[in-house]
Amino acid sequence: MRPRTKEKYESSLRIHLLPAFGGAPIGSITRDDVQAWIIELHDRGFEPETIRGHYDLLNAMMKRAVEGGLIVRSPCRSIELPAVIAHEKRYLTEDEVERLVAAVEPRYKALVYTAAYLGLRWQEVAGLRRQALDMHPGKLASVRVVTTIERANGRYRAVEYQEQGGAPQAQDAGVPQRGPVVVSEGVSER
Repeated sequence: MRPRTKEKYESSLRIHLLPAFGGAPIGSITRDDVQAWIIELHDRGFEPETIRGHYDLLNAMMKRAVEGGLIVRSPCRSIELPAVIAHEKRYLTEDEVERLVAAVEPRYKALVYTAAYLGLRWQEVAGLRRQALDMHPGKLASVRVVTTIERANGRYRAVEYQEQGGAPQAQDAGVPQRGPVVVSEGVSER
């Protein structure tokens, strides 16, 4: 389990699950108790996706309790969860990227182009190394992502994908004509 995932589960357990169910014997928790807890989280203003994350942890724990013979049936059955509404992602147009590039300090231009056109997560952009970029005039720009930034226990650190059990990932991207020049210049200045 990744450190960030473990941290998220521990936080959910400490802040939400234990206060709601920690004082009750596991066999006394009912479906109605779980449904009331979901409603309470919703009434307190938690987002549906957040509620679902807390519920998923409780559900997994209850499944393990059934498998381990601690309870006969999970109280997490037939629970009505608030609908998670998927918001359409908005991407910047080439003109908007150019306006953003014009608005930032010169030292951030390479970062803006890289983030806008290579389709990387923020952690991957932050973990990029100079040698990962391959940009030659007239060729499709490419980047090999082998490092990401992870947060665990309130600290950030660079992690190689091999440490996570994954293989290095390659991202190939078509960058507008000026993009590779600006990215290359920005990287060579660093």
